[in-house]
Amino acid sequence: MAQIPTTRGNPQASEIAVQDALPLVGSSSREDGQTVLDTVDADIARLYEDKNWILHGGGIITFTGTQVQFSENLYLELSSDTTGSSPVIINLTTTTRSLPSDGTLFYVVIDRSTGTVSSSSAGGTSFPKVEAANKEAVLICKRRDDPSGLKRLYWRNGMAMDAGQSLRLGAAGGETSYARIFLNM
Repeated sequence: MAQIPTTRGNPQASEIAVQDALPLVGSSSREDGQTVLDTVDADIARLYEDKNWILHGGGIITFTGTQVQFSENLYLELSSDTTGSSPVIINLTTTTRSLPSDGTLFYVVIDRSTGTVSSSSAGGTSFPKVEAANKEAVLICKRRDDPSGLKRLYWRNGMAMDAGQSLRLGAAGGETSYARIFLNM
């Protein structure tokens, strides 16, 4: 790391150089302090953006006990943006996702700038490591069976579906009267 001048008072961020590669900043070798702080500030601002993500669409969503099926495209909408731009809507498609056992999950890694899914995974039991390349991994749902053995699927907001149940996001009335699934509440 660069030497901090001792002939003056406290150093300014622009007078400090970072040599180490930091997990969320990426390779910042020999970056000046202000550049590193600007990068970290942008990452922290993203936390505020992500408080307003919402799922919509999906048509009739069915949890079979080992799969979650969508009759229409499911969308992830990023309603807030630090630049004040229009919401980014990402198509998660209608693909059936396999959740074969207790603890398996369905998540996507998104590219906010292109409005696309970088990768999608279902059936695994671990979430990707948080680092610069995939810090925008979004949990959609996770299978967690209850102690009696009932197969249950939990959405990010805590809403649950039992095996054999179908619903429509945002439907009004009847047995499928679930409000929209807000991702961060």
